[in-house]
Amino acid sequence: MRFEALMAKLPRSWRIPLRAGRWQGRGLFGALALLAACGVILLAVLADWAALLHLRLMAVSPWLALLWMPAGFALSSWLSLRIFAGTQGSGVPQTVAAALDHGVHMPGFRAALGKLLLTPLAMLWGAAAGREGPSIFLGAAIMQGGARWSYLRHAASPRQLLVAGGAIGVAAAFNTPLAGIMFAIEELSRKRSFNANATTLMAVVLAGLASTALLGNYLYFGRSAATLAVFSELDALLLCGIVGGLAGGLFSRAAINVERLLPVRLRSLRAGRPMYFASACGLCAALLGLASGGLTWGTGYEEARQAVTSAASMPLYYSPLKMLSLLITFASSIPAGIFAPSLAIGAGLSGFVEFLCPGSTLGALALLCMAAYLGGLTQAPITSFVVVLEMSSNQQLMIPLILAATLGHVAARASGAEPVFYGLARRLPLPSGSP
Repeated sequence: MRFEALMAKLPRSWRIPLRAGRWQGRGLFGALALLAACGVILLAVLADWAALLHLRLMAVSPWLALLWMPAGFALSSWLSLRIFAGTQGSGVPQTVAAALDHGVHMPGFRAALGKLLLTPLAMLWGAAAGREGPSIFLGAAIMQGGARWSYLRHAASPRQLLVAGGAIGVAAAFNTPLAGIMFAIEELSRKRSFNANATTLMAVVLAGLASTALLGNYLYFGRSAATLAVFSELDALLLCGIVGGLAGGLFSRAAINVERLLPVRLRSLRAGRPMYFASACGLCAALLGLASGGLTWGTGYEEARQAVTSAASMPLYYSPLKMLSLLITFASSIPAGIFAPSLAIGAGLSGFVEFLCPGSTLGALALLCMAAYLGGLTQAPITSFVVVLEMSSNQQLMIPLILAATLGHVAARASGAEPVFYGLARRLPLPSGSP
């Protein structure tokens, strides 16, 4: 006799609500979440290897960048246009647009594979790029790609799968599960009710388990013990929040309006011959790296980590040059993220704050400027301070980080800047036939 028939003979109050499709769907959801988490972890490993290879190549001769970067940018552009369509940029705007029903649909498994392969290439060329945004895209594309399976629809709707996939990307990329949940609420559910709580929580738990099993329970920046007295160092805290927020808002405006900032001829080249334009961007990025002694190449992770854990002072010109290099990479439209370089830009602003407010702990200023910069860039203050808090495990800075992220958010809004991912999502071209 079938199990359902046996259950029917029990009193109604004893029955367990069990449907085969629902439980099979939940099992499939768990397997898909683990697959997405493993994909994000694989992307992290490949990106780290690619960044190391670039460092070794530049150790032979930095002048190789004048050939290496233009050719690499052109190759990445060609692959993203001809082989892996839909993989340009970081992928977060596409994820946000799909989550908010802006008429944009997430690409499928092919685009996810393209993101997995092409993002490390950007690190190999030495672009100012990160893997965290592509990780969000990768997780969301894998999860929503499973919506075609009927059993999975018993466990979650396509939008819930997408939101859960984005949360997996943040949680597994940074080893920050709480930040993954907050990203799902603030970014992927902006102006909408958050109705994917159970699926998102389960997806983040599975991503955390996979990350811990494969990479260990690591901290992105290592453990920080830096402190800041809120009342006696209020001037430094306010300066971190305002400067970081205005800088984040400035980059957001530049990224959203990058097409308008280009001269007419470059605008035509970008639209008509994107590979030539990407190659020109690679040449500009190479020249900027040579002028800065290599500081603008790569993710900026090492510079940010040293500022946080070793209190290593960063030159005042670091953040402006890194911001310019990141904008060049963004304009080229090669598959690359902006999250990790944004953390480095925020950390670099600590040198400016320390110059104006000497005596404060540089490691604390770096973390506060990061939170403020992210708060201004994304205008998601809760996600911003949670990301920085979980990456450094510095509970003593919780209140200052909350204040810095909030000040950054307020300063960016006061300057008229849009949230970068939301602004880019609204400007994505709609597919043919969309209203």
